[in-house]
Amino acid sequence: MTRRRWLLALVALAATLLALSFVDGWVVHDREVRGEGYRHVRVFLDAWQTPAFPVLGVGIGAAAATGLLAVAALRGARLPRLSLAIGAAVTLGLVAATLPPVRQDGQASSVILGISWVGLIGIVVAGLVATAAVRAVPVDDRTLLLLGVVAVLVGGAAFGGRWATLQLKEGSGRHWSDGAYVRPAPGTRGARGTGSLRLVIDGGSFSVGRWAGRWAGNGVTVTLDDDPACPAVHAAYNVRAAALGSEDITITRIVDTCADGARAADLDGAWARQP
Repeated sequence: MTRRRWLLALVALAATLLALSFVDGWVVHDREVRGEGYRHVRVFLDAWQTPAFPVLGVGIGAAAATGLLAVAALRGARLPRLSLAIGAAVTLGLVAATLPPVRQDGQASSVILGISWVGLIGIVVAGLVATAAVRAVPVDDRTLLLLGVVAVLVGGAAFGGRWATLQLKEGSGRHWSDGAYVRPAPGTRGARGTGSLRLVIDGGSFSVGRWAGRWAGNGVTVTLDDDPACPAVHAAYNVRAAALGSEDITITRIVDTCADGARAADLDGAWARQP
């Protein structure tokens, strides 16, 4: 094929990719919700919907820009020699970054962002865009290898960005953090009267009054184990923020038989975060 035909093919392929971007199915959003049984939700997204955007959106934008550069070249404009090839390599890297699924597991739900048939077709079209671009230039083997490296680096960074964005957006659902919390001691604690209790959470362990042990959990559910006062007891609590955006927490017992409920009496209630 002549250079002009490759440029025409590049324009047509870029336009095809842009049109496909509005079709649902680029990204498949699978969510499993746990709690009162299991529920599964599946949503098909186009390239412009969160969480497909911005990686796919930027990739489609790069394809559109490359197509416009090809139109300019057809009209006789002088372009930097590798502008078309670099634009196509970036397009391929960004679009191909959606092929591997990304996953986030929380306490109450799990999310997987996968790909459907539209996305697979889009990756093929992005590959054809890259082929047309390097044929229209053309490029030597060394430059072709460098363009491949660019596509891989862009794709790797985009995949990492997708994963990090999903983790940040979904979060762990955890309302507590390492540090110290205080609350008034229960009034029925005899000689301890109405003093205060101090809960310290540090690197997977906890201590409060005469209780200490392992503190583990993800999300609002926390388990307590290995307390010397009751080493055989496995306890569970809900730990939630006292209010939206607050660092104070409220601890509610699910099950804790340690010392006939004495540890639960100390832990149950509202805790104020210490600076």
